[in-house]
Amino acid sequence: MNESELFDQLRNLRTASTAGGRAKHKPLLLLWLFGRYVKSHSAEVTYAEAEEQVGQLIDAFGPADQSSQRDRAAMPFVHLERRLWELHDGNDQPIPPTPSRSGSWLRRNSARGRLRPEVVAHLFEARTLLAAAETLRETYLGEHEAEQIFRAVGLDRTFKAHNRAAALPTTAVRSFTTTIDASDYDSRLRRQAFTWLTELNTKHGGRIPFGLLQEFRFEGKRIPLMDPQAGIRKPKELGSALSLRTTYTPPKKQRPYEDELDANGLIRYYMYRGTDPLHFQNVAMRRAFTEKRPMIWFKGVASGLYQPHFPLWLTKDEPENLRFLISFE
Repeated sequence: MNESELFDQLRNLRTASTAGGRAKHKPLLLLWLFGRYVKSHSAEVTYAEAEEQVGQLIDAFGPADQSSQRDRAAMPFVHLERRLWELHDGNDQPIPPTPSRSGSWLRRNSARGRLRPEVVAHLFEARTLLAAAETLRETYLGEHEAEQIFRAVGLDRTFKAHNRAAALPTTAVRSFTTTIDASDYDSRLRRQAFTWLTELNTKHGGRIPFGLLQEFRFEGKRIPLMDPQAGIRKPKELGSALSLRTTYTPPKKQRPYEDELDANGLIRYYMYRGTDPLHFQNVAMRRAFTEKRPMIWFKGVASGLYQPHFPLWLTKDEPENLRFLISFE
């Protein structure tokens, strides 16, 4: 999905006709999701997290309705177009757009939705995110209420910051559009992990025992940097993958995954977990790619010993080849 296709999708949401024009339930949910993404860098949300705030927006700016405020958020949560949105229950089973579901059903089944990766890939750029918000405003909202809605979801601050950045030198604008909030929890955790690993790597000569990699602490909490069983590590505190590893393979033995190495012994691509692109670990990697998150590669150099390489960047997602391309540049 390119930018033009994204904007076409936003302009052509299936909405009901009301006396005041087109219903605003879906645009309000999307604007709330955009504002939440700016603040948290998370494109995923449970219905329990969204119902009250989205219900308040619909109650304030949507058509008059006698249904409960909480249930008013259920309609857009279930029926938002699936080219933009994915919806699953607590067992990670897809929830179809029909039949309709009540708020109580969504809460009971731990429903959670997320903007699709190809949508998030565009929203990472502040310019595109704001253009998407403007598209919704022009199509569904009045000028006066748009200001109130943008203020309610937190996008007014982003517009102001973007306008200030437009008057700055090119390097400052690039800095703004590269990251919406460089001081967020995810970025701080990764920076501290890199610093900690640099010291640990020097101390152990590039041969760090697995057990030590489980002892990283951030803001008073232990957050292991490597998964004890899987190759991809996504801590529950983060929205995207933090690290990946290649286990040590003795000479003359075949590696379990064909992750090609370059002439310097650095990994060039990393294979998917299994063959399902929507496996939660592959999704975590895809989020690191779309959000441009720097990662860590742990290279097994002996049994139970690893050498960290960072920052690693995922440069391309290739579902047809079941892999992500990698660069250390």
